[in-house]
Amino acid sequence: MLGLVAVLLQKHDEVLKPVAFASRSLSNPETRYAQIEKEALASTWACEKLCKYILGLKFTIETDHRPLVALVGYKEFNQLTPRVLQFCC
Repeated sequence: MLGLVAVLLQKHDEVLKPVAFASRSLSNPETRYAQIEKEALASTWACEKLCKYILGLKFTIETDHRPLVALVGYKEFNQLTPRVLQFCC
């Protein structure tokens, strides 16, 4: 993974239409993150970057990284790295 990409989609007549796009390269230290940390970073960064569109609204994050999906509702926070913990909170 060399960068982060976010796409904000809105459903119109059951069809998803693009509203906004965002991307950035990973910094040198970020390239050394574990894969789950990169995926968590991408999700939190996307929410921060697109907050003017989603603030106060119900939205869904879609990811193909199954370990990240499993963290939603995770209870044993003491076993998570701080970068992944930021995603959970």
